[in-house]
Amino acid sequence: MVLRQRPLFKKIDHAFMRMQLNNNIRISHGILTILLIKMTIFNLLLL
Repeated sequence: MVLRQRPLFKKIDHAFMRMQLNNNIRISHGILTILLIKMTIFNLLLL
């Protein structure tokens, strides 16, 4: 019974970890885009 249920838990854990990874990538991507926008604005102001 326990052995049969273990792969299911592993699958759920794997999916959860993947979701967390995707969220982290999305957040870092958002921060990078904001930094890029700020840099371009500063460059336009300097020009």
